[in-house]
Amino acid sequence: MQTASLVIGLVSVILSLIGFIPCLGSINWLSIPIAGVGLLISIIAFVQKDKNENNNKLIAGLILCIFTIIFGSMRLTMGGGIL
Repeated sequence: MQTASLVIGLVSVILSLIGFIPCLGSINWLSIPIAGVGLLISIIAFVQKDKNENNNKLIAGLILCIFTIIFGSMRLTMGGGIL
C-alpha cells in the first residue's frame, strides 16, 4: 500500500502541474479527487504499518497528496473554478 500511495501521489502532482498551464486548469477537477483517494490510502497504510517497517514511501505519498489537494484547490479558486 505504501507504493500505491506514492504512485497515486506522483500521478496527482503531475496532473496538478499540468493544470497550472493556462486553459488547462480544469484538470485540477481530476487531480484533487485522485489525491484524496491517495490520501485515504496513505492514512490506512500508516495505521496498518509495522513498527519495524520503513515508511519513507508512505510519508512521501502522504505529502504529495496533501500538496496536490492544497495547491489544486488554490488554483481552482484563483481561476474561478470554485466560487
